[in-house]
This record gives sequence, structure tokens and C-alpha cells, in this order.
Amino acid sequence: MGSSAVTMRVLRFGGITLACAVAGASIFGVLAFLTGVWMGQSYVRQGPSDPGDAPVYVALGLGMFGAFAGSVIGAAAGLVLALRSVRRK
Repeated sequence: MGSSAVTMRVLRFGGITLACAVAGASIFGVLAFLTGVWMGQSYVRQGPSDPGDAPVYVALGLGMFGAFAGSVIGAAAGLVLALRSVRRK
């Protein structure tokens, strides 16, 4: 097997892993953000000194957590997918 074939294999693994990580981050990020928005709908202000921006922070925090978790899960799934495609050949 030549050097260029190995390079193409590595690039294909990296491409599959990166694509799955981006897809997982976008899907999980949006779903977690929407969950935060849904949870924020039931927020009741605690008094006149409460600025009422807690739902925004909850939604943004859940969105960032979902994007991080989705990218890790997507990368792991992409790596498994790439390695399984090699074992079949």
C-alpha cells in the first residue's frame, strides 16, 4: 500500500469523524436549546428586583452543553463508522 493510499485513508477517517461531530453538535445543540426555551416558558419572576433573564441563561447553557455532548457523541459514532467500514474491506 502506497503512501498516498494511507494518506487518503486517514483523510477519509478524519472527514467522516468530523462530519459526524458537526452533525451531532448541531442536532443535539438545537434540541437542548429548544428544551431550555420550553423550560423557560414556565418561569415566574420572583419580584420587582428580578430582571427575568434566567430563562435565557438556561436555554443558552443547555444549548452549549448539548452542542458539546453532541459533538463528542457524533465524533465517537463517526470513528466507529469509519473503523467498521475499513474492517469490511
